[in-house]
Amino acid sequence: VQLVLTAMDSLKRQLARERAAVVTVREEARQSDETAQRALKMLQEMRSESTELQHRLSTMEQEGATSQKMLREQERALYLSRRAHQTTALCIGQSLAQLEDTFSRQLR
Repeated sequence: VQLVLTAMDSLKRQLARERAAVVTVREEARQSDETAQRALKMLQEMRSESTELQHRLSTMEQEGATSQKMLREQERALYLSRRAHQTTALCIGQSLAQLEDTFSRQLR
């Protein structure tokens, strides 16, 4: 009887140790799950931010391309305007030269 009681006590202690180990393993598993959930949430946030940044970059690139196109168009318009002014100035100069010749002839 004493031997059986000793064996039962030993088995009870072993069962208590195993139950404690199970509790520890469960706690570690719960902590691992929480860590994994936090990591997943951070990854999702990073993906969301990455998508937003890519969209902003794309928008800025489009705006930059549009600005460059507008600048080229303005430069072209300015160039054409300068050429028109130069042509007009040349015509005015030629007209003045002809008038001077005409007046010069009339004065002689």
